[in-house]
Amino acid sequence: MRSPYEILGVATDASAQDISSAYRKKALLHHPDRNPGDKDAETKFREATEAYSVLSDPEKRLAYDTKSAEQEGPFDGFPGPGSPDFFNNMWGVNFGNRSPFNRARHAGKDVEKEIELTVEESVLGTTKTISTMSGEQTACGRCRGLRAEPGSRRIPCTHCAGSGKAFFRAPTGIPNRQKCRPCNGHGDIPVRSCAECGGHGTVRTAREFSLKVPAGISDGQKLRLAGQGEAGDGGPPGDMYVTVKVVEGGRFSRRGNDLHTAVRVPFHVALGHHGASKPAFTVRGIDSKEYRIDLSSSFRPGETQFIIRGAGVGGISGARGNMHVVLHVDMPEAKTPRAAALIRELVDELSGPPAPRWSPPSPDD
Repeated sequence: MRSPYEILGVATDASAQDISSAYRKKALLHHPDRNPGDKDAETKFREATEAYSVLSDPEKRLAYDTKSAEQEGPFDGFPGPGSPDFFNNMWGVNFGNRSPFNRARHAGKDVEKEIELTVEESVLGTTKTISTMSGEQTACGRCRGLRAEPGSRRIPCTHCAGSGKAFFRAPTGIPNRQKCRPCNGHGDIPVRSCAECGGHGTVRTAREFSLKVPAGISDGQKLRLAGQGEAGDGGPPGDMYVTVKVVEGGRFSRRGNDLHTAVRVPFHVALGHHGASKPAFTVRGIDSKEYRIDLSSSFRPGETQFIIRGAGVGGISGARGNMHVVLHVDMPEAKTPRAAALIRELVDELSGPPAPRWSPPSPDD
């Protein structure tokens, strides 16, 4: 029978991240939805899932590694009655998935993060790198969260008899049952504590990973990343909640499902250059689709707002918002005296005839 390590294709000292990555690849390759009717793929998918259920759980993995080591060589002793059978029964190897110790299990704390997105990123979706620079508690890579130095064993806590809880006398004098202090509620104590985490099972370390932000997310929404919080104390890790903050500064601003943008138009286009009977301009939307805008005679640069229906953001109901466009005209630069004279002549022509000047009446009037 193949071992869980062989099934997932990882080394026996593989980290939790390596095991998770290997399982995802196997599950994606052999998933029944991608291989309909393929019994072999279905079997491999089930094997990978069972292997991952063992190696992803620190207790199950320790039990499997311990049992495998005992089958390969003689038992090297254990404080107690002293036989391999007693060791197996004591540590839960022959109890399936359930450990005989009623150790306290505490889930890890949740972590809050915030990321900034441009309007374009929030509408189209993007991938961001999350850095846990504050160093949340994560499972120790050396001992895999088991608190004992690799190769060392753990023994039942004699103070709480492996239950993780014990009676302590309160200031009132009344005994109070609470988390066992000598073993910190674990129910067992490492014979040799892990040199990296000091027997805590967790360390503070900076991590980075990629977060895929879905298209259409709005300002203030939260994304939940299961298991990316602080490591648990015998229980599952906490979650990470990432709050999205949409910032201005790109080509677009957003108001609900409507988009607003400003576009600069060349001077000759605004005037209908090349004899165009009806001058027009092309505007590129947030999805890179191009929209034609016809410029009417009533067009006023910086004031007239054009509305393109359905070019905004898609809502929950499926209806899309609109895109509001304000055009600004780029005025020409007079680089030669002749160009300056022509511009003055054009301005005078567009301004119309000058208003008559007032003059005093003549004596003959």
